[in-house]
Amino acid sequence: MLDRPVFVVGVARAGTTLLQCMLSVSPDVYSLPETHFFSEVMPRLRKPADDVLTEEDLLLALSILQERMALGLSTSDSEGLRQQAFQGQMTGKDLFEFVLELHRPSSDTDKRLRVIEKTPRHAIFLSQIHSLYPDATFVHIVREPKNVISSWLNAPFAVSSWIPWYAERWNNTLDAVRELAACAPNTVVTIRYEDLVETSAVTLQVVCEFLQLRYVPDMLAAFSTQLAQNAAVEQEPWKQRVGSGVIHSDRDVWKDRISAGLAWYIEQQTRANMEACGYPLVVSASWQDRVTAYSHVWSVPRRNPKALEECVALSFRYADTGDMRRASSFALQALYGDWRLIRNGRIRRILARRLQSAS
Repeated sequence: MLDRPVFVVGVARAGTTLLQCMLSVSPDVYSLPETHFFSEVMPRLRKPADDVLTEEDLLLALSILQERMALGLSTSDSEGLRQQAFQGQMTGKDLFEFVLELHRPSSDTDKRLRVIEKTPRHAIFLSQIHSLYPDATFVHIVREPKNVISSWLNAPFAVSSWIPWYAERWNNTLDAVRELAACAPNTVVTIRYEDLVETSAVTLQVVCEFLQLRYVPDMLAAFSTQLAQNAAVEQEPWKQRVGSGVIHSDRDVWKDRISAGLAWYIEQQTRANMEACGYPLVVSASWQDRVTAYSHVWSVPRRNPKALEECVALSFRYADTGDMRRASSFALQALYGDWRLIRNGRIRRILARRLQSAS
């Protein structure tokens, strides 16, 4: 059983690696590369983390871990895991804890150190992780959405070119954190990236006090030394900037990446959560800029099958929550992308319900 594990979460490009490296300087913890365990490994296995793994499950899980975090196992470790799986004595949770323990420093023979696990996407799975580890604590770092999304669009791991999808991902992360905070208020703390880089010492002391970790000044001076153990740098070269040891603010970096119209669109899509986080709406866009932005957003699903799929998925998601205004908006964008979707009965029902609510 893990002792009070710490999970660092947030959207990608929000400063999770910087925060992880700073915190792992503390003499009370150790850390490791992103495991992607609850966001990718278990969903690929299609079973809960407390279910028993078959040998086939184990081999798939290990292949994902090898790909995502460069997990290296000795022959004896591999054979031991296979024996446990063959005997029906290994769950997903057991495998997760094995990976964490594999990275524990050899000098920590009495297992005094607590672990910091950082996978940004785990934010969506906070309730599941909390149910497995009730004594876990979570640090959520949020960053202004225009900077995050404009960075995503240019990242080597970008999975989409469609801005609404990224805006929803930013919103969904904050919604998931808020949900956990409502039912377990003493388990999660949220900080802003801007505060971490501009008032680093004060912000880190607040986080350390919440986590019950010792704060040391070296967190600001030696965080770069932690990158090698906290990232699979060859697979994640975009993290190398943390290794420079320089804290970058990049407060308005979006201005060099996207147009005023797209920035305005992002603010409109994330408005409620921006205001909740204390981010002001600052973009003033002309009607021409807005028309251009909407034209771009609506045209992407016509050119990109994946964006069209995302558009349909968002329409269904909002319909399931009862938000027919947004559901019908995405349904219309999907139809603009491919009019043949009118054959989809669910799309037709979404539009019909929207018309009924408007009349």
